Amino acid sequence: MKKKMISIFCVLLAMSLLLCGCSSDDDAVSDGDVSFELSKDLIDDDLAQLKLFESGCFYLNGFMTDATGETLPMEMAIKNNNTYMGSQMEGVTIAFMCVDGKYYMNYPDGECVLELDESVCSEMGLDPTELAFDASSIAIGDVDNSVLISEEDALVDDVKAVCRTYQQPSGNYVKTYMKDGKMIRLQREDAQGNMTSVFDIDVLVDIFPDSVVSLPSGSKLYSGTTGMMAFMMKFAAAVGMDAFE
Repeated sequence: MKKKMISIFCVLLAMSLLLCGCSSDDDAVSDGDVSFELSKDLIDDDLAQLKLFESGCFYLNGFMTDATGETLPMEMAIKNNNTYMGSQMEGVTIAFMCVDGKYYMNYPDGECVLELDESVCSEMGLDPTELAFDASSIAIGDVDNSVLISEEDALVDDVKAVCRTYQQPSGNYVKTYMKDGKMIRLQREDAQGNMTSVFDIDVLVDIFPDSVVSLPSGSKLYSGTTGMMAFMMKFAAAVGMDAFE
């Protein structure tokens, strides 16, 4: 069972490392109040939406594909140095959080959170800080209208969009795909035109549900090795005990 939990950490770590090199501080709002709409000054502006990645204050939900073609569902947020990175295992969401300098695993559907305290990290051989991410590590960088090289119609999974291609001083490419004023895909390519990462974006906004910038209210908090085992058992019951054999 412990090995499977470690594998989950590895998935989240891989997501964090994949984001590396991709380069507004409103109060958090409750889940019920989140409209998931961009601020008016961000609509129809792909560069402004790109800059959300550098702002240190954004919420993103969608899918990420790496250079090997592997696709992972993802949910990310960063606000005031609190971070959230979630993915799925067997269709069940599991997330890594840093809140007020402390690190946690969050199983939202099970309404439980595991604090990655010293005893838990020692048991799993983990350094949770390796999973942390910040705005500088995922900044897009070196993209503005001076490096725009083309704008053309394109299809994103049969959806008509406008693709703008930027060539960075490094020779790498950044492509944005816009539909109805919102970015639905962000693609990065190396200087030879090989895809290095793709974000298919369902939501990219500068407002936040409480649950991704603070510990979710109503969730049971586990800590220590005993709490770790209880957390694992609850998660295992959701994904199937055989997943932990």
